[in-house]
Amino acid sequence: MIVVGGVSSVAETEIYDIESGQWSIGPSMAFGRHQHTSVKMNDGNVMVIGGQAETDDVDRREMSNQIEIYSPGE
Repeated sequence: MIVVGGVSSVAETEIYDIESGQWSIGPSMAFGRHQHTSVKMNDGNVMVIGGQAETDDVDRREMSNQIEIYSPGE
């Protein structure tokens, strides 16, 4: 299982290994995001779509049209 992003527009990912019950740090995203969508693809990769990104103005966020693909097994 992979966890991406977070409420404070976190750019990190974490991977949970069900067999060992352990979490590990995964690859970083291109930018921190929250309120995004993720979809598990047929090949096991995870596509992360859109969401909001923080800007230099802490009171303003921008919607993103970026898509990133992660391979939890790598």
